[in-house]
Amino acid sequence: MERIISGPDFFTVMSSDLNTEILTIPPHFRNHIVNELSERATLKLKNSSYCSWNVRVHKTEEGGICFKEGWKEFLQDTSLDGEGDFEFLVIEYGGHMHFKIQPYLSVQIGTSDQNSVSFSSGHNPYSKSKEFAALSKYPTFRTTVKYRWVDIPVKFCKKYIPLGHYTVILKNSEGATWNVTGYPKQTTMRLGAGWLAFRKANKADEGDVCVFELESKDKTVVIMVVHIFSKTSI
Repeated sequence: MERIISGPDFFTVMSSDLNTEILTIPPHFRNHIVNELSERATLKLKNSSYCSWNVRVHKTEEGGICFKEGWKEFLQDTSLDGEGDFEFLVIEYGGHMHFKIQPYLSVQIGTSDQNSVSFSSGHNPYSKSKEFAALSKYPTFRTTVKYRWVDIPVKFCKKYIPLGHYTVILKNSEGATWNVTGYPKQTTMRLGAGWLAFRKANKADEGDVCVFELESKDKTVVIMVVHIFSKTSI
């Protein structure tokens, strides 16, 4: 299925393991809204004229922008909270803090021309990473590479990694290791110092998907194997 882009947009991966309390606007997208930024945004499902939802807009400690109050309610009201079949949301900006949201089962990143993006259920880094995670013998979570840090999903932390300060040892598929600092961040744990070095060494670019396998942990050390699924390999 082909979608003709009529405004700037970005996408987010939906999963029951991810934090549905907030939606963080990707850094590259902020320039589209910074001059029209207000405390509230209006959300609508694309191609629907019936309902709209208001969400509060916040600035984060790192200077980012996110949707908070109202975002979870929007996901629940529209059954897009990661518990159903939809895996991706494309969020299109219409100006004046109005956003149209289109759910998809899966997405294939690629363009047939400069103004279109193809969406399908074929092989892509997201479906491949999901299949890989399902077959792993270890506890896993997935994340899309976006920032200079990684926030571990809240549900994963609650089940496997109690909040605290850790030395996190990340392994790539060849067994090489990098030490990363893990520390509490609100209700979850963030991988900070050392993550960017891992990204650069393993060529994990923005938009790639990483599967983290929890190999072992103790009171101070967490060991995870990271598998990278590149958006350019489809």
